Amino acid sequence: MATVAMTEMAMLENVYEEIRVSERSYLEHLDMILRYFADPLLCSHLIPVRDVTIIFGDIRSIRLVNQVLYDRLNLGLDIVEAFGDLIHFMKLYTAYSRSYPASQQLLANLRSSNKDFKRFCEHQECLPALKGLKLSALLITPVQRIPRYKLLLGQMLNVLNENSKQYRLVAKLLEQISRLAETVNDCIAEVENSAKIIAVQKLLDSCAPKLLVPGRRLLKEGMLDKMAQKNSTFRRRMFWLFTDILLYAKPLSAGRRGHYRCSCVFPLRHCVVERVLGQSMFRLICKDDVVIMRADQYSVMDEWVFAIERAIAQLMECRRSLRKESSSSIPLHRPELRLQRHRSTFTTKLNAKRKECDVSTENREPERRNLFASLFAKLSRKLSSQQHSMDFDDVVRGKLTTSVSLFSTEGRLPLDKIAEETSSLDVSNG
Repeated sequence: MATVAMTEMAMLENVYEEIRVSERSYLEHLDMILRYFADPLLCSHLIPVRDVTIIFGDIRSIRLVNQVLYDRLNLGLDIVEAFGDLIHFMKLYTAYSRSYPASQQLLANLRSSNKDFKRFCEHQECLPALKGLKLSALLITPVQRIPRYKLLLGQMLNVLNENSKQYRLVAKLLEQISRLAETVNDCIAEVENSAKIIAVQKLLDSCAPKLLVPGRRLLKEGMLDKMAQKNSTFRRRMFWLFTDILLYAKPLSAGRRGHYRCSCVFPLRHCVVERVLGQSMFRLICKDDVVIMRADQYSVMDEWVFAIERAIAQLMECRRSLRKESSSSIPLHRPELRLQRHRSTFTTKLNAKRKECDVSTENREPERRNLFASLFAKLSRKLSSQQHSMDFDDVVRGKLTTSVSLFSTEGRLPLDKIAEETSSLDVSNG
């Protein structure tokens, strides 16, 4: 009995030590993130502060919480006491995990669009202190930490006696950690799904629609034979089934092997799938379009039909609960996809031009105010000058009118009358 107790104690000590050692390594990784990436970026203003916040999240607070946990483990506190009130602060991991996909997407965008940022990351990642670790590998460590706690606490629970008080306390702690782990695992699954969708997008040409949208997941992919409408022959095509659309594409030439030309996108909410009895074929009906597809084996065809039917059923159930309209109500063939791409490109360029104009207008606002003030002053002087000129012109015009009236036919004085007035003027002048 004593031997069993000693063995149990030794196993508990091993698990405890593994938690403590892994916690120290984890803190070192967090320190690397802050010391070599987050802090230098904040000081250098290489990217906006908002982008730094999105990329690194609240990792500084996470670092403080885990430092307290590590200090308690070093003091030899019981594992339940070590976590204690810190379990409430572990919700920081939930927020970090939820923002992690946006963090990775922004990081990838900055690496491709900002040469200075890319150069900075490459330089820092080559430092000996980082031991070959990349920034993306460091940023995922907080996401992986909660599932790691769940695993280690589960090992500890397996060693403990089910009737002991310690077992009940560890079981309660494990339950709390497990709830956090579920949220984190959902975020990890979302990250993996996003990576798959981005990989599919890179395989398709520019006519393909934007595939990475909120709520969309990749369900199935594979090669099928599609019947051509013109001559009823079967052509090899690549199909991708998502939660809301079915997309197929034509393989490109040997020079771009592994890449595809997007041919059509079917909105699943308007689709019906039917089996062709006795053959490894099925037809997809979407509005007025009917597409017949064939698999190499009956089992493969059966998997595709089942996957499409289940996707349609789940989509319709979600639509009934959310009452959300789909972005597309008809199949989009190659011409419609090209038109959609041109419209999207035009809109993007137009918005960029508007933003550029707004920025230049905002920057030149003081200059514009000075220009308007100068023009207004010149206009005022000109109007004043014109008014003065108009007053002078009225005097001249009055005299001219009087003069012209002498030569007008209406009311013309007789010659003898003019002679009398002239003689009277001479007398008065004399």
